[in-house]
Amino acid sequence: MSTPDAVAVLDMDGVLLTLPLDTDGLRAAAELELRGAGMTRQLRPFMQPLEASLLELATRAPERADALRARIWGLIDAEERRAAELARPIPGARAMLDRLQSAMPVALYTNNDEQAARRALTVVGVDPTRFFAVQARTQPRSLKPSPTPLQTILDAAGPGVRRLYFVGDHPWDMQSAVQAQRSLRQVGRADVTVIGVALLRSRWSAEILGREGASFVARDHAEVADWVLADRARGDASSA
Repeated sequence: MSTPDAVAVLDMDGVLLTLPLDTDGLRAAAELELRGAGMTRQLRPFMQPLEASLLELATRAPERADALRARIWGLIDAEERRAAELARPIPGARAMLDRLQSAMPVALYTNNDEQAARRALTVVGVDPTRFFAVQARTQPRSLKPSPTPLQTILDAAGPGVRRLYFVGDHPWDMQSAVQAQRSLRQVGRADVTVIGVALLRSRWSAEILGREGASFVARDHAEVADWVLADRARGDASSA
């Protein structure tokens, strides 16, 4: 069986559904835990500075770092699993998924816990098995904008893939696409193009998303599908 020449990768929260996460509460709890370990940090944004702080603590007080890491990430996991039960679908997301999946395999890449992500999808009526790969924070524990999960998805898709479309709504999503492209070139995979497609629905402007690496900024889910399918068709025509 031949492998696909293109795949789409979707972010979850903000693209397929919304999660009522108490991020401010988590941030305050994590900052308090860090202060108890002698580290005063402002965790804005949240996860990347948190992980950097925990890694720093591991070099200074390794005997405390593991327990603190487990406690803080345990709080985050629990909040994500609570929010998953209250997940809400986003109008237009299912139709976009259907259209993309009719043309190419689709994977999921999220910063959320994998168990919570799968449950949130189920709550909004999207079968998690529709995705040929699910890359979450726990598999591996790489946070956006790390390029590793996109590279793992590419490996899972097979050697024939020449285009990977990553659809997200956050600058980190676009940075992930840029970093994945750079990493692939470094390992001799210049034959693969990683394309960041931004969905304009959060607080980030089209200018910011473009500056962070979006090849296209869509106003809605239908425009995401229109652009990806047209770009894929252009690629097929140019290689014919």
